[in-house]
Amino acid sequence: MAGSHNVSNSIFNRKSNVSVVSGMWRTISAVAAPIAPTLNDPSYREKLAEEYGFTQIGEPVPPNVMLKNVIDSFPLEVFEIDNVKAWRTVVISVVSYVAGLFMISKAPWYLLPLAWAWTGTAITGFFVIGHDCAHKSFSNNKLIEDIVGTLAFLPLIYPYDPWRVKHDRHHAKTNMLVEDTAWHPVVKEDNFRPSKQNRVKISLACVFAFMAIGWPLIIYKTGIVGWVKFWLMPWLGYHFWMSTFTMVHHTAPHIPFKDVKNWNSAQAQLGGTVHCDYPRWIEVLCHDISVHIPHHISQKIPSHNLRLANESLRKNWGQYLNEARWNWRLMKTIMTDCHVYDEEKNYVPFDEGQKESKVLGILRRVMPNTP
Repeated sequence: MAGSHNVSNSIFNRKSNVSVVSGMWRTISAVAAPIAPTLNDPSYREKLAEEYGFTQIGEPVPPNVMLKNVIDSFPLEVFEIDNVKAWRTVVISVVSYVAGLFMISKAPWYLLPLAWAWTGTAITGFFVIGHDCAHKSFSNNKLIEDIVGTLAFLPLIYPYDPWRVKHDRHHAKTNMLVEDTAWHPVVKEDNFRPSKQNRVKISLACVFAFMAIGWPLIIYKTGIVGWVKFWLMPWLGYHFWMSTFTMVHHTAPHIPFKDVKNWNSAQAQLGGTVHCDYPRWIEVLCHDISVHIPHHISQKIPSHNLRLANESLRKNWGQYLNEARWNWRLMKTIMTDCHVYDEEKNYVPFDEGQKESKVLGILRRVMPNTP
């Protein structure tokens, strides 16, 4: 009996299709449920990269990896502020913006869209300069950073200090549900502490002063049509790029937002941020803001050192990086699929489980699917 007992135990431990009921043997059928593939599977990641328009989808960042581990892997020179390189970005932005205004003034009507595209991209460089100032990575003189940051944001009608406070929260809470201010509003109670309110008021006053003085001067010299040509259309171009950069940097079907209990800083900053390559002229005018993963690892890295830092990441943490080259399939995935948070799928489209939205239906049919 001992032998049969051991045999029967081994049978049951192997979850065989034989069982005993009321002292009698009977055969039952068992169907193994398919195991859903995960991002730990290289072939699955490769399949998703092709489907979503990525060049690489990184494997999940292990929970024992700390953000400090990644920061400590950078060479020290990536944190060094080079005043010549910093002010060179200012020269590039000012010259390219002035050149854009000149093109707008001389271009026939049918070439105006090209001139607007150039000028809108050039003025995006002003944002990147102010962005560096806000992160204290433009100059070792903090007063200069505040002045340059405020001036750089004026043509964009952006109050520098309120944006800086909100943007700091985005970095602290990247891809955290509700708390990430890149996509969610700051709750009233956490808006601006009393110690920051005077700086916020100064920033707002500067923006309103620019509008009150700059806009009437433009209209006086060029008329309403000139205001549209020389300011509004480039400004809309700037917002196109800021919306595109922000979406691409943090939005993909496989990148989750997590609640505060399950959030991990290394997973969010290293594995939840996307590096995307754009045509080189865009990267030059926008001062490499698209080299975004190292910026999320440490905001102290100046924009002129982002490429060096990114090479370090590829060398030491390359298997975890999400990388893409801008393409229509990538944008189509984001614009038609990544809408509503879903705990299991990360994102579902607005019309999930409903009749197809007319707007989304048009986008799905019209937008190219070329990688």
